[in-house]
Amino acid sequence: MKRYWLALFVLLAVGMSVQAALVPNGNFQLYKPGTGYTVTAKFAEGNNYAKGVGDNLTVLGEGVAEYGDGTTGGTVDCPGWVGPIEGTNQIDLWSGGIDEDDGTTCMNSFGTWSGGNGAMIESAEPLTLPDCTGGLVLELSAMVNGSGGPVLLDLLVDGVVVTPTSSVDPIGPDDPTDGWEKMSRIYDSVPAGEAKIRVGIPALGGDLYGTRTRIDNISLDCVPEPATVLLLGLGGLGLLRRKRC
Repeated sequence: MKRYWLALFVLLAVGMSVQAALVPNGNFQLYKPGTGYTVTAKFAEGNNYAKGVGDNLTVLGEGVAEYGDGTTGGTVDCPGWVGPIEGTNQIDLWSGGIDEDDGTTCMNSFGTWSGGNGAMIESAEPLTLPDCTGGLVLELSAMVNGSGGPVLLDLLVDGVVVTPTSSVDPIGPDDPTDGWEKMSRIYDSVPAGEAKIRVGIPALGGDLYGTRTRIDNISLDCVPEPATVLLLGLGGLGLLRRKRC
């Protein structure tokens, strides 16, 4: 019986974190223009890139893009996003993101070469948010690599930035030059309206320094609120202690 209750606590904790909203092309996959064929993880001649987000982006650098149907070409599509926005620029889409093996890319938003112009993009269409009820809260997250910043990861409703939960600060990379790290924000509640994601680095002006910041795997998930996680943990510990006695 004790094992049953312990297993139930574990199932509740896991089950409460699996609800998610689809973020269209949250991993910045590139496609052959006008088709469903993906671009492979590597461009034909190495680390080339496509500038901007949207459709019919020109492949810059050396070589061409390799498409999933075995052909090659000089343009790619990156659906699901629009940008640059608010006067920013220097947006690149590079081959080889955090999930390089599955052919995904990553948004390369900023580097020492771009001064204070920044680089921000936004969801192309309104998102359908998951129903985070019953002890769940909404988490907006992304994987980030690099030290150029600050990195913005905002949820907007009807064009207005939604304030994250006051008691939970955004979790930024401690040392993003070490590799990919998770950046997230928690929302106890979100007003009704058209929801979109804005991500990148704002135009701050002047000289901004830091290695190129790459952003990948943006997602919206329902996760247990801290109080619920604490209660589940205490319940599990209590069962373990009773078992040992």
